[in-house]
Amino acid sequence: MISGAFINRVKLLLAPTIYSHRKSMHSIILCSLLILFLATRLYNFSNRLGFDHDQEKAAEAAWGIIVERQPSLIGIETSTGGVFAGPLLNWSHAVFMYLFKLDPVSLGYQAIFFSALAILLLFKLVYKIYGIKPALLAALTYIISARLIAYDISASPISYITFLSILTIYLTYETVYVKKHHLLPLLAFVLTLGYHVHLTLLLQIPAVLLILLYRKARFTKRQAILSMIAFVIPLLSYFAFELRHNLLMTGNLISLVSKGDRTDQFKFIDTITNFITVEAETIIPATYSYLFIFLMVAAYFRLRAHINKTFLTETLIFLTMPLVCLLLYQGHIPDYYFLVATPAAIILASNLFFSISKKLHHLVLAFLIFAIFVNFQSSIFYLHNPFSINLKKSVVEYIKEESQGKDISLYYEIPTSLNYGFEYLLKWSKVTFNNESQNIYVIDYSTPQEFSSAKYEKEGRTVEIKSFEPFHVVSIK
Repeated sequence: MISGAFINRVKLLLAPTIYSHRKSMHSIILCSLLILFLATRLYNFSNRLGFDHDQEKAAEAAWGIIVERQPSLIGIETSTGGVFAGPLLNWSHAVFMYLFKLDPVSLGYQAIFFSALAILLLFKLVYKIYGIKPALLAALTYIISARLIAYDISASPISYITFLSILTIYLTYETVYVKKHHLLPLLAFVLTLGYHVHLTLLLQIPAVLLILLYRKARFTKRQAILSMIAFVIPLLSYFAFELRHNLLMTGNLISLVSKGDRTDQFKFIDTITNFITVEAETIIPATYSYLFIFLMVAAYFRLRAHINKTFLTETLIFLTMPLVCLLLYQGHIPDYYFLVATPAAIILASNLFFSISKKLHHLVLAFLIFAIFVNFQSSIFYLHNPFSINLKKSVVEYIKEESQGKDISLYYEIPTSLNYGFEYLLKWSKVTFNNESQNIYVIDYSTPQEFSSAKYEKEGRTVEIKSFEPFHVVSIK
């Protein structure tokens, strides 16, 4: 009969081999997840990537820096109007645009590059807090999310929110929880760096301040002074712009925040409901989101799963503080305003998944398979963009070949929201404009059934039609 001592000795001898095997398996799984990330973002890329208002503005700003040598002190105008983000994101676009010879498709590759960094940083953060399995769960949740896939390939400022949000949480964990106080200036710098990407990232400032108070963090005078300097540096372009324009943005911001009826209880309820829905739909789409919340909470209390409380309070602060701030905002709140809280929701979900899996791993496995299926099913919608950059490039290439190097006059018979992108692509293709040119081109948007060339036909003029559904290029010579 084999003794217990012998079995223990065998276990000790095999322990390094088992550890090495597990580590190799985890590395293989992580590499597989990264391949899945690239597949979900890069498949049919040029037919999924749009080139609309935000992308054209970014491309024009990069053109101004590279070709015209005229960097701007402001970035893209926000949806609220009269308020602009900082210029640093546009400056970074110029780097990628230069590498790709001003081809605007580089905007999409840049967005995906930072999204990949976000996933790796999220994995590292969750690994440090909870271990390898929750880290893999968090990475998988991010990668398969249909909502995050759509944001990643939008190549707009929205594409960068999760990266900076995760970076802020990571630096807060290292600075406050691990007590690497020398990182405080870097944390302060990243907090206001969000101004250059999307203003909702500034909602993390009160979250970090609350965490500092909660943890009763103490820093040296030198660290505090360096942090204040670092906090101000990303705002220098804002101050320079305001001095030149008589506090234009400051006035618009005050008006924006102060307007509206703060007694509207339905506004509060709608905002809270929308916040919960958006965060749940990030993990599992639409119809099934509330089912996911119910199952996870019910399983947690039914099984009395022991959730890891490391950094839990801080994660909840990062999750809820943006909501608290947005409850005070009376303007329209699009879904992507809540994106700043999404990394915290994923971290919390991965912790909850892992705690439940210890007692009922079949439930979590079944849920993950279901989540992968419904997310990929929802992602099918984004596999083709009817107004993709590839389609617009085809239109421009036709005009370039048809015009044979001559100046053109260009007109649009399409909704204003759809005409973005063409002028930059024509300029990039070295097609020159002249309003007096008799070489006339019209880009028409209509269904094949609605389109008619009769309105363009004039006596003595040759009219040629080339269709790139849903666009029609009318050449009048």
